[in-house]
Amino acid sequence: MSIGPPHTYVTEGRKRGVSNQILRDSLEQARKVQEKGLPPVLTLRHLSSLTNVEYKLLRKIVARRQDDAYRSFLITKHSGGKRVICVPHPSLKRVQRWINQKILMNVSTHWRSYAYSRNSSIVDCAQQHCGCNWLIKLDIRQFFESITEIQVYQVFQNLGYQPLVSFELARICTRTYSSYNELELNKKWLSQPEAYSVIPFYQYKYLGHLPQGAPTSPMLANLVCKLMDEALFNIAHDEGLVYTRYADDIVLSSSDIHFTRKKAQSVIRKVSSVLTKYEFEPQHNKTSVVPPGARKLVLGLLVNNSTPRLTRTFKCKLERHIWAVGKFGLANHAHHIGFDSIWGFVRHLEGLISYAMMVERRFGESMQIAFQKTLDGNGWNNN
Repeated sequence: MSIGPPHTYVTEGRKRGVSNQILRDSLEQARKVQEKGLPPVLTLRHLSSLTNVEYKLLRKIVARRQDDAYRSFLITKHSGGKRVICVPHPSLKRVQRWINQKILMNVSTHWRSYAYSRNSSIVDCAQQHCGCNWLIKLDIRQFFESITEIQVYQVFQNLGYQPLVSFELARICTRTYSSYNELELNKKWLSQPEAYSVIPFYQYKYLGHLPQGAPTSPMLANLVCKLMDEALFNIAHDEGLVYTRYADDIVLSSSDIHFTRKKAQSVIRKVSSVLTKYEFEPQHNKTSVVPPGARKLVLGLLVNNSTPRLTRTFKCKLERHIWAVGKFGLANHAHHIGFDSIWGFVRHLEGLISYAMMVERRFGESMQIAFQKTLDGNGWNNN
């Protein structure tokens, strides 16, 4: 039974033999989240009805008994190394999309967090540091994988959802590692058996983490980090710095001519301490201090001047692709650089051009015109 007009809900509930106390409790629970502009989710079965996903499947996912809940594969990072991408089962993905669109996207993140929000972008984030003299850059190691289902549970409970529903939502939005060999000695990932005394079916030895690839993970990560963002912002404010976070990329900058490398190292220690407090680990080999006069990059964009700019490397790469398509042909060049399909390569180039237009519109438009000419010359029909 869904929550609609209160009188209709009560009348329908009485017809089904639901007690007045349960009906009152349900309406009160609905009120707690509705006053925040969020949809009520009263039970797992209610979520099943809202998302049109089978209840038994959801229950197995919550209990960690659905073996094919995710399909995992490795991709190569731009900086080297591998990243695990987890693609949820279609039905699970449907539920996660509903949770993301109906709940998470309607909750505000910290104002200095720029990733995954409707009204912010990489350019907006980089813009905050334009014209700085000093730049401090830190990276969070295994950002999504460091966030536990307990932290996700706390997000949903703070939004007003009752404990059991918050737990079930957290389980739906997290997954467990396929191997815990390296984590056996880390008590952070061990669950407490007494926590499942009410529903033993839900008991599982290990805690889950946010999977990179689930629709809910980006916004949940931002909401988990809200208090951490405030703590880091306060450090920056006290030091006269500008602070931003874009997913796992933390940047602080200063225009103070009296700022020093010694001060920068002090800030890094303070930031690292906050990250540890909130159960994250800095990627120390990616921590850097960029002094006055040096080239300054934030999220791949140059911020030495008053507005973010594309790097010369990016521009040359885009120009070279378009030139190669014109000289060697669309199919030959796509195959040469490792694309399995021409369509995939064209979409890739279109994405790069759209990104260029977002940063430097005039350059992006010139690339768009040039690419379209090469496509026409190759007889490519974009429809």
